[in-house]
Amino acid sequence: MADIRESVLTAWQAALVDKLAGIGKPVYTVRPQAADGGSDADYPHIHLDPPVATAWDTSTEDGRDIVQRVHVRWRGQSLVPGQQLMAEVYDLLHHGDLEMTGWRLVLLQLEQEFVTDLGGSFDGVCEYRGLVEKS
Repeated sequence: MADIRESVLTAWQAALVDKLAGIGKPVYTVRPQAADGGSDADYPHIHLDPPVATAWDTSTEDGRDIVQRVHVRWRGQSLVPGQQLMAEVYDLLHHGDLEMTGWRLVLLQLEQEFVTDLGGSFDGVCEYRGLVEKS
């Protein structure tokens, strides 16, 4: 029997990549690295941190409470292009739906978002919370 935790995280991440690909920007779960150790990713792009899941079970349902950080990364002299991309991510995910094999989405919502200036590029961090139950 497959590990339930692994299967939910695999299904979760695959569903997010599929959904976010609709924006038309590269979506990475692992950003490509250049030979010098820096990032070789195309800009702008979306990067998904590994999700963090905790049990969210009832006496009759097997579920998970998942926290997902979505990074929107861009270069330029303005916050506006990245904030617009963050808004597109929000429109797709907040109270949205995800198609997951073996799991049903109960809730997906934005918990917090902020932008960090990385000196030459920006990182828009969007933290989402999802509740899922085994289908």
